Amino acid sequence: SLRAVERARLQGIDATAKVWLDVPHAFPMFGMLRESEQCRTEMAAFITERIAASGANISLPIDPA
Repeated sequence: SLRAVERARLQGIDATAKVWLDVPHAFPMFGMLRESEQCRTEMAAFITERIAASGANISLPIDPA
């Protein structure tokens, strides 16, 4: 939620949130929605960028493409 992101940022954590309108709760789990794929792609990109920036050598089992 937006409050959780705000609290994380105050602690120096790189956090972000995007508000999606007119979609059901937990919509990224629903493959039938156009927004679901877009959201999952954005989440995977965020995680991948942070892992790369950390220098960690971790491969994710999910292909965001």
